Amino acid sequence: MFRFGNPEYLWLFVVMPLLLALYIYLNIKKRKDVQKMGVLSTLKKMMPELSLKRSYLKFWLIFAALCIAIFMISRPQFGTKVQTVEKEGIELV
Repeated sequence: MFRFGNPEYLWLFVVMPLLLALYIYLNIKKRKDVQKMGVLSTLKKMMPELSLKRSYLKFWLIFAALCIAIFMISRPQFGTKVQTVEKEGIELV
């Protein structure tokens, strides 16, 4: 048996494609801005610390962490069977 303790948080997964689209848009915009500055080979010599691989890796790690966080706050619950439990006792105030 599988269920979520707080399934209302699963709606946050709707935001994830929007974040992906925003990242793609900003990445394209950044490339165009860099191309306006000059020739790409010259710019690579001027900015050797600029690494697209690290930028992509950083985004995908943050994206994956957000997906995992959304999944975890929705409290997935696993079990083999559903059992109804009745509590008995005295409530102390």
